[in-house]
Amino acid sequence: QSRDIKVLTKLPGIGKKTAERLLLELKDKVGPVAAESGDSFGEAVAAGGSGAVAEAIEALASLGYSNSEIMPVIKKIEGAETKTSEEILKQALRLMMK
Repeated sequence: QSRDIKVLTKLPGIGKKTAERLLLELKDKVGPVAAESGDSFGEAVAAGGSGAVAEAIEALASLGYSNSEIMPVIKKIEGAETKTSEEILKQALRLMMK
């Protein structure tokens, strides 16, 4: 619920990328709690409405980007809530390359 990667990485066999992946996969199960706590990831997913933002975030995370790298870029994309996940992903990757 607190989305604390440090706690997960203390578990044997769990590295940073695995912990981030676990958090992404479990977000649907604890999403409302995380969004209520003011979590920026929860806010971005909630703003996505159609789930396109969440899909783009998940795709970026699977490419190895951390949430601290992803979220500022997602917030810079204008009209992300009306775009497809592919459009968001392409624009996010362009912004990350700069």
